[in-house]
Amino acid sequence: MPRAPVRGTYLHRAVAPSRSPSSPAGYHLDRLLWSPSTRQNWRLAVSTADDMWAGWDEAAPDAEVTYIHHARSAQAGEPRRQQRDPLDVDQAVAEAVVRLKAAELARQQLAAERGDADFERMVADEAQRLRARKDAAELVAAERAATAEEAGLEGLDLSPAVSGAEFVFGTDAELEPIWGTSEMTLWAAGEAMMIHGPQGLGKTTLAHQLVKGLLGLQDDLLGFPVAPTTGRVLYLAMDRPRQAARALRRQFEQATQAERAVLDERLEVWKGPLPAPLLTRPGLLRDLAKRFGASVVIVDSLKDAVAKLSDDEHGSNYNQAIQMCLVAGIQVCDLHHPRKSNAETAGKPKGVDDIFGSTWLTAGHGSIVNLHGKTGDLVVELSMLKLVNDDPGTLQVVHDHEAGVSTVQGAFDHLVALAAAGSLTAQQAANAEHGSSSASNVQKARRKLDKLVEKGWATVVEGKRGGAATTWTVTEDGKRVASGSKRSAAHQQREERLQAGGFGTGGVQAGRWSNDDPF
Repeated sequence: MPRAPVRGTYLHRAVAPSRSPSSPAGYHLDRLLWSPSTRQNWRLAVSTADDMWAGWDEAAPDAEVTYIHHARSAQAGEPRRQQRDPLDVDQAVAEAVVRLKAAELARQQLAAERGDADFERMVADEAQRLRARKDAAELVAAERAATAEEAGLEGLDLSPAVSGAEFVFGTDAELEPIWGTSEMTLWAAGEAMMIHGPQGLGKTTLAHQLVKGLLGLQDDLLGFPVAPTTGRVLYLAMDRPRQAARALRRQFEQATQAERAVLDERLEVWKGPLPAPLLTRPGLLRDLAKRFGASVVIVDSLKDAVAKLSDDEHGSNYNQAIQMCLVAGIQVCDLHHPRKSNAETAGKPKGVDDIFGSTWLTAGHGSIVNLHGKTGDLVVELSMLKLVNDDPGTLQVVHDHEAGVSTVQGAFDHLVALAAAGSLTAQQAANAEHGSSSASNVQKARRKLDKLVEKGWATVVEGKRGGAATTWTVTEDGKRVASGSKRSAAHQQREERLQAGGFGTGGVQAGRWSNDDPF
C-alpha cells in the first residue's frame, strides 16, 4: 500500500542501482513525487544517477538505501518548479539533495557558532529550578511548623499524665497477681505474659484453663491461684479456630447452665485473622477489647498477629500494641512457639534471647512462661524465662488433653518438706528440690524458707562462719498448714481478691482512654 501522501513533492528514499533487465538504468525511486493537482503517486526511475550524486557523498556512492525526508523540491509557491516538467526526475532529485545538504551544513555552522552556550544556559536554568524547589520546601515546612505550634496539644488525651507522688505511691506501683501469689507471680496485672513452647506441649490447654480462672470458673492452675477479672475476656482464636473450639469444649464438658451463661455473657471469641494488620493499626487490639467490653485479651497465637516475627519494625509495632492495651487497663496474654527447625534441634531455652523473633516481641512482656519437651510427651517441663518476682523453679506438668486439665507432678513444697524433716538448711532444701546445691539454688531455697518465717510457719537460727549452718525449723502453725488443716496462702489470697472485686480494680481503669489517643 502506498504511504499517505504529504502535500508538496515528497522524496522518501532512493535505492541503489539495479542491474536487472527490467530496470537497466540508474536508481529506483519509491514514492518519489506527489502532485497536488492530480493527487497521484508515481514510481519513477532516475536515468542519470552518476550526475545526480556527483560531488555529494563520495565516501559511499553505492549506499544501498539513502533516506531523504521532506525534500520540498517543488511546492506550489515556487514559480520555477511550476514551469518545469513534473516528470523531470533528474532535476527534482538534484534539487532535493542540494537542499538537504545545505540544511545540514547550516545546522552544523549554527552549532559551531553557539559553542557551549546552550549547555551552560541549560545548566543555569536547572540550577535555578533546584534552588526554587528547595526554597519552596523550606517555606512549606515553616508554614506547617507554625500551624502545629499554634494548635499545640489541642485535641490530644492528656489524662495519662500524673504527678510524681501519685506515680510512685499510687496503685500503679502495687503488684496485683493475675496468676500466682504476691511472692511468686507468673502473671501480674499491667504486665503482659507470654506462654512459649513448641507445638503440642499444651500452650493452648494452659490458656484455656486461664480463661476459666479469669471467668471465675476455676480456682487455680498448677497450684497457683487465678484471679477472676471484673470484665469480659476476648479470646483471639486466630490459630486453627475449629481445633481451639474442640479443645475448649472439653474444658466445659460438664458445665452447668450457670457456667454456660457465664460463657455467653463474659467470653467473646474472635475466629480467624484480625480485621486489619497491626503494622498499620497498632491500636487494633485495644480497640477490639473496648468494642467487646473486654478487660483481658488472649492472643492465640503470636505468629498470626505479627506478619514478620523476626522483623524489628513488626516486632516494635506489636510491642506498641500491647503497651497501648496495658495503659488502657486491658491485660494481655499471648502464645508463641519457635520455628519448627529450632524446636526440633535446639535444646531448652535459657533466656529470652533464645526465643525466635525480634527482640521487641519479648521486650514488652513482664513474664514469660516456657514449656519444654517433645510433641506427644505425657510430661513437659514448665519454667520461667522472665520473672516478676520469685522463681517457681522447674515444674513437671502433666496435661490431660481429654479432660483439658493440667497438674503438677511431684511439685516441691518447702513447707511440707520442712514439716516432714522438722528442720532444714538451705543446702538441704536446694538438694531436695533441684538435686543440686549450687549457689543459685541455695539462694532460691533461702528466700523461700525466709518467706515461711515471715508467715509464722517456721523459725530460723542463724549459723556462724566455720560452724553450724543456718537452720529453719517448722512451727506448730506451719505443721497444721502443711497437713492441710488450714487453707493454703495462695487460695487465701485469691479469696481476698475476690472479696475486693477481682483484679483490675486498681491502677489505670479499663476504657479510660478514648480511641483517638496519641498512641
